[in-house]
Parts: sequence; C-alpha cells; structure tokens
Amino acid sequence: MSYQIFTDAAAERLLAHNRLRDFDDVWSLKTHWFELPNDARGGWSGASRVVLETPEGGTLAVFLKRQENHCTPTWRAPSGVPTFRREYENIRALRALGIPAVPALYYGEARREGRYRAAIITVALDDYLSLDAWLDENADAALDAFVLGYDT
Repeated sequence: MSYQIFTDAAAERLLAHNRLRDFDDVWSLKTHWFELPNDARGGWSGASRVVLETPEGGTLAVFLKRQENHCTPTWRAPSGVPTFRREYENIRALRALGIPAVPALYYGEARREGRYRAAIITVALDDYLSLDAWLDENADAALDAFVLGYDT
C-alpha cells in the first residue's frame, strides 16, 4: 500500500526533475541527517536538508523528513497515524485559512516490510526570521504600530 500527494503540478514537476517521482524514490534518496533522528513511539523520525535543481536551472533548498513506525493514536485510528500526516494536514489547513505556514511540496506514506513509513518535503525557510529576532531589528516600527493601534 502506498499513498502520496504532490501539492500542485509545479511541485510534482520539480520533484520529477530530481527523479523523485514516487514514494520509493523519496524514501530511498541518499542524504545526510540535518539533525539526529528521534527514537520515539516505537519508531524513528529524522530530517535532511536537500538542495534540488529546478527545471529552470536554479536551485531550491528543501527539508525531507522521513519516519518509520512513528505514529500517534487518534480517535479515528487508535493504532496510530504517522505524525507527518498530521503535520501535512495542519500545514494545508493553515494555508487554506490564509495563515502563513511553511510550503509543503509532497507528502507520502507506505507500508513496507511490516513497517509504516511516511515522508514530507517542505521548502527550507532559509530567510526565516523568528519573531524575537524581527522585534530586535524592528523594535521602533513595532512599537509605533502598537501605539498607533491604540490611538484610534
């Protein structure tokens, strides 16, 4: 059994350009761990940073996160669902509401050799700035906006 979602045609084209056409391609991609895998819930979960080539000749940094038997029980699935499924569904829900969230390009899951595997690919937020860092850099503008909001 295998299940996968490409977020849109552009994501599917990008991944196909990098020979990531299906779950088995994504799962077997040779990478280095960005951080050491987590061992929990009877399985493991880890992330790798990968730079993909775009069809237009550029590059795009992404995070490929993979997990095996790393599931969380839900009321609909007491035996558990991959935690990355919940992550993907939450990203989709936030974006549908217009709330900024990391762009997800791919989600897939499969049962192989008695193991429940899942993978998610999201765009790396290389230009991400935490709220604390943004406030440090923009304290005056933030304070002005706060004060102006209460002057009306």
